[in-house]
Amino acid sequence: MANKLENVRGFDLELMKSAREQLHQAVQLVSAVPRSYLPHDPSDESASLGWHEEREALESKQVEGFVFSLSLKEMSVTILNNDQVFEALELKGKSVNEGLHWLKDHVNKFGLADEQLHLKLPYEIGIDNFDTSLKFYPEIQQEFSNLYAGAKAILDQVVKENTEASAIRCWPHHFDLA
Repeated sequence: MANKLENVRGFDLELMKSAREQLHQAVQLVSAVPRSYLPHDPSDESASLGWHEEREALESKQVEGFVFSLSLKEMSVTILNNDQVFEALELKGKSVNEGLHWLKDHVNKFGLADEQLHLKLPYEIGIDNFDTSLKFYPEIQQEFSNLYAGAKAILDQVVKENTEASAIRCWPHHFDLA
C-alpha cells in the first residue's frame, strides 16, 4: 500500500488546501477592480495580476492612478497610489463580500461609480460563497508567498532568455503565474 502524502514542508495538506482556497477567493477582490472599470477584454487579461516582490503581493493593473494589491503574507487588500499606501484592509475574519463593500466605499472616494464594482466572475473557481469569514494561516500563507516569489524568479529567467515570451501574470481564474 502506497504512503499517503499528508504534508508538504511540514504543513498539513488539508490546511494548505484551505489557505489556498481562501487566498483564491481573496484575489478575486483585486481582480474585480480592473475587470469592473477597464475596457472589456474577452481574454480577461485586464484582471490579471503582477507579483510585487517587496510587498509579497499580487497587484492589479492601474485603475485611475490606483493599484489594488493582495498581500499573500498578510492576507490584506491594499490600495496604492504612486506606490504609496492609500488604504488597507486586513481580511482575517472578514468575508470577500465585506471586502467588496470596503472597496466600494473607497473607489467612490476617487470618482469611480461604486455600483459598477462587482464580483461577477467570467469563470468558476469552485467556491460559490463569498460570505464565509476568511481564516489566517500565517506560516502557510508565508509559504505561498515564497512559492510565488520562486515561480516569478524562474519565469523571469525564461522571459529574459525568450524574446517571444509574454509578461508574467497571475491569472485569477486558476490563481497561477504564467
